[in-house]
Amino acid sequence: MSLKLFSLEGKVAVVTGGSKGLGLEMARSLAAAGADVTITSRHAEEVEAAAAEIRQETGRRILAMEADVAIAADVDGMVERTIRELGQLDILVNNAGINLHGFVHEQSEEEWNKVLQTDLTGPMLCTRAATRHMIPRRSGRIINISSIFGLVGYPKRGPYCAAKGALVSRGGRGIPGRRRRGVEPVLRGHLRAPAGLSPADGARARCGAAACYGFQQLAG
Repeated sequence: MSLKLFSLEGKVAVVTGGSKGLGLEMARSLAAAGADVTITSRHAEEVEAAAAEIRQETGRRILAMEADVAIAADVDGMVERTIRELGQLDILVNNAGINLHGFVHEQSEEEWNKVLQTDLTGPMLCTRAATRHMIPRRSGRIINISSIFGLVGYPKRGPYCAAKGALVSRGGRGIPGRRRRGVEPVLRGHLRAPAGLSPADGARARCGAAACYGFQQLAG
């Protein structure tokens, strides 16, 4: 699949949860369009392998980083290292997320908090760290990967739906002077991710990444 719809030459992106599934496909698409990319995961071996794969395919600088988006120190370190080693930060894709299934009467407070800490507080921490560098430069794009479940809900996925719904409504609120299309949610549908991601789903993910990034004028 060709991604010559636009060029991201000279841009640097961060994709959280970028070692597998949709995150890996989005990171691969950004690199194929010319960006240097940091990908993160809580699993060091997975993220190193994914980075090596994208590096070999695209020839871009791909930084692999073990980081948990639910931990502020990890997030701040992720942004600082990206800027130190890749020179800047132009694009943030808040993709990392978890999902613990259970009806509300079966779910513990610990499980609820764990999902919201990763799926909602995580994007806030990443956005906070990134905008501290983007705002002074008056340039940057942030993509929050939400879900249609954030609009319609789904059985046994209460905290996940709550977090994704909050990402939709949150947008760029609280970011002073943000450009109109600087922060946007992307609502993904159901794909087999990360386990069992078929070639067709991988192609669809790449196509979706290309479309949304082009629409967001990331090359601008």
